[in-house]
Amino acid sequence: MFVGDDGARAEVISISLDDKPPGVCAVLGCAAPSYGISRLCSRHYRAAVEGAAVHYEGAAGAAVEHPPHYGGADNPYEAIKVIEAWGLDFALGNAVKYIARAGKKDASKLVEDLKKARWYLERAIANAQKT
Repeated sequence: MFVGDDGARAEVISISLDDKPPGVCAVLGCAAPSYGISRLCSRHYRAAVEGAAVHYEGAAGAAVEHPPHYGGADNPYEAIKVIEAWGLDFALGNAVKYIARAGKKDASKLVEDLKKARWYLERAIANAQKT
């Protein structure tokens, strides 16, 4: 739970990377200095670590939350939705992710994406054979 400057409690921190310059907290309505790659000030970073959900808004937000190369927000078969619905572990989830995006994020990397998927599948197989 995050408590804002006005004392209001919130479970979601809204972020927009579109209109915030580097070095300023990306949380809407906050002008505190940000640190590191998180683009959050220390207070908002702590809130996110403590469990506040982070929601990205604007064009940059769509690229963070529902990238088109993974299917997009409106696609019921968006990679993350399939991975979560099927309850896949890390290795199998990554295999599905790389198959889903193969050639879509960067057309010149189709074979590379498929090789990454194969690597994760081989890792899942090796892990399964250990048990």
